[in-house]
Amino acid sequence: MEEDIPMLGLSDLATGPLSHFGWCEPCKTKDEEIARLNQEHATNELNFKALKKKIIATEELTVLEAQLMNALEEMEPVKKAKKELEAALGKKDEEIERLQIKLDSAESLNNQYEMRLATIELTHRNADDAVSDSKKKMNALEQG
Repeated sequence: MEEDIPMLGLSDLATGPLSHFGWCEPCKTKDEEIARLNQEHATNELNFKALKKKIIATEELTVLEAQLMNALEEMEPVKKAKKELEAALGKKDEEIERLQIKLDSAESLNNQYEMRLATIELTHRNADDAVSDSKKKMNALEQG
């Protein structure tokens, strides 16, 4: 049966079974450079992921901004129509107010005519009653 034999890296030489041989200067330099490059790679990976998220967020923002602009443009005719309708409504309200004043005046005049008519009818009835009374008195005098 084969056993998994772990791969040894340069750093394993300093701490592993071969550490008693020590490091030569070029190996130490290469090991430090490998460590630095691994650290740079990890940092670059994190920066890349953060930048990718920002790009995606910026693209989404651009899409949302475009949608907002389209919605605002679509609202312009609605706003214009609303202003026109509000102006027409204002004119109609003024016309209603003018007609209400006219109606109130006509009703007042009608009430005055009705009161005058009632007064004339009462006067006419009183006159008829007076004529009737006079006729009765004349008849009574003629018969009497």
